[in-house]
Amino acid sequence: MSLLVFNSYSQATDNQIRIVKKRKYYQNEQKLKYADLKKILSENKASSESFNHFQKNNRLASPFMIAGGILILAGGITNFIINHE
Repeated sequence: MSLLVFNSYSQATDNQIRIVKKRKYYQNEQKLKYADLKKILSENKASSESFNHFQKNNRLASPFMIAGGILILAGGITNFIINHE
């Protein structure tokens, strides 16, 4: 029980980082740059590992998201051209 209490207490902090919309990070009502966010998270081993895992997954997923967007646009344009001939 004490491990659960200490663990939850250690994560409650006044310097929490908030995410507002997409990729906008705030700490103490100040907007953080990506480099600042990376520096802050690197000071905590668990946060650093989680952040590195996020970056790895994001790098792997980005090409698929871009390709999917291109295919959707190409399909829409092709459909528009075929239906308006």
